[in-house]
Amino acid sequence: MIDTLFVCKANVQRSQVAEWLYNSYSKVSKSISCAWVEARKEKYNWKPEKIITSILLEDWIDLSKQNINYITDFNLNELNKLKRVIFLFNPINEKIIDKECLINWESVYEYFRNKLYIEIIIHEIQDPYKLSFDKTVQIYKQLNDFIKKLN
Repeated sequence: MIDTLFVCKANVQRSQVAEWLYNSYSKVSKSISCAWVEARKEKYNWKPEKIITSILLEDWIDLSKQNINYITDFNLNELNKLKRVIFLFNPINEKIIDKECLINWESVYEYFRNKLYIEIIIHEIQDPYKLSFDKTVQIYKQLNDFIKKLN
């Protein structure tokens, strides 16, 4: 059963990795991931970013078959079954409303907070976009440590 949703800005690095790690560590529950901001699928050819894919392949993790998801790709029945949502950035401080995915005309954060009353975790992990290979590896390790503590 899918019980956890990981949300990052574009669903091309952090949330994709978190989803994969969570699903590999958890024996009972599963997770999905999605983007908070639209208009990234074509830019990344509907796949996770290549730098994170190459880093993960060193640990025999293959993200190449995962696709970028938007929160709007899921129907409300699927979202209503979630037990928790984990934002890998701080959605309260972000000011990019013109590109943000909306659910019933509300921000994703506000929708989960006001309509679903599920556990919301904000765990800020630096966005690895345009960072060096070494810094991206550090971010991957931080995510791995965080996910291990969740399970």
